[in-house]
Amino acid sequence: MRALHVGSLVVINDDRQPVGMITDRDICIEVVALEKDPKGLKVEDVMSAPVCTASADETVVDALARMREQGIRRLPVVDKDDKLCGIVTANNIVEEISEQLDSIVRAIKSSKTREQSVRP
Repeated sequence: MRALHVGSLVVINDDRQPVGMITDRDICIEVVALEKDPKGLKVEDVMSAPVCTASADETVVDALARMREQGIRRLPVVDKDDKLCGIVTANNIVEEISEQLDSIVRAIKSSKTREQSVRP
């Protein structure tokens, strides 16, 4: 996690199906705060399971609703065979919405500028 600068990992089985999640927060709460020896632990000892997933073809609104219902910020995405194909995070959604809002603001400004030049 440190080498890749990520705060979470999806734990998968041999069929690439998500079976859990491990986050930096899991490590802090379950290992560091309880002063456990990390060398004696396996990922399965610390990960959150079962894992909540989204299907690749569902909408961002549906994924966001599931994240809100489950109280999570990261949602593994699976294909039709329930194999991991990605992950969507609350940050991803905020970035996308921000870009869309910026586009709307630019469109409004552009239309106002256009109208002022057409109708002085």
